[in-house]
Amino acid sequence: MIKENYLNLPEVKQQVREKIASNKRIKNKLLTAVKDVHTIDELTNLLDYRVTLKDNSPEEFQKVERLRKIQYESLGEKYVIPERRRGRNAIFTKDKNDIVSKFRKAGIVRYRTVSLNVVRDPKDEMKSVVWGEICSKWKYDMTKWINKNTLRLSNDESKIDKIKFNFLDHSNLNNLNLKHSKFSEHMLKVLNNDENSEIKLIKYSNGEITEAAKNIVIVDLSDEK
Repeated sequence: MIKENYLNLPEVKQQVREKIASNKRIKNKLLTAVKDVHTIDELTNLLDYRVTLKDNSPEEFQKVERLRKIQYESLGEKYVIPERRRGRNAIFTKDKNDIVSKFRKAGIVRYRTVSLNVVRDPKDEMKSVVWGEICSKWKYDMTKWINKNTLRLSNDESKIDKIKFNFLDHSNLNNLNLKHSKFSEHMLKVLNNDENSEIKLIKYSNGEITEAAKNIVIVDLSDEK
C-alpha cells in the first residue's frame, strides 16, 4: 500500500513558491540558450536534431548536451551522459508536458517550417545567407514561444494564496452570541500560518492540492474562553 504524504498549508505554499522560482529559472535558461544560437550548426546541436556524433565520448556529447542539461534540471534529476547512440534523446519524452520537452518539439517543428518557407522563397541568395535567415527567423519564433509559455501552474497551484482554513459555519453559534475560545483561535492560526505545525491535512501531488478538511471543528474542553 502506498503511503499518502500530507503537508500543512505553509509547506504547500512554500513548495508552490519553489516551483514558480524553478519555472522562471528554466524559462530564462531556455531564452539564453536561444540567444546563444548564431549558426545552423549551433541550432541543430541545441535541439540535437539530425546530429551525427563520431563516437560516444563525453567530448562528443558536449556538442549536444546543453538542452539535455536544462531538461534534467527541469525534471529535478541529476544529469546523466547517455552511454550509447540509441535512445540518447529519451529524456525529452519522460514528461511530454514539461516545458523543455515541449520546447524541443516546437523547436524542431519550427525549424522544419522556417527552412521550408525560406527555401521556397525565389530570391537568388548564397547558401550562407539562407542559413542565416533560417537561424534568425527560428530564434525570433522560439523566443516568442518561450515568452508566451505559462509558468506551468495547475489550477489548484494558481489559487494557493486563496486557500485557508476556517471554522465550520454554524448559525446557532452567532444566534447564541457565543465566541470561539482563545485556544480555538490559536489552533486556526497554527493551521494557516505555522510552517512547523505537525498538523498535516493537505495532500499535494502532481499539481493537485487536496484539502482533507477546509472547514474545521475544534472542541475546546478547557474552562478558558
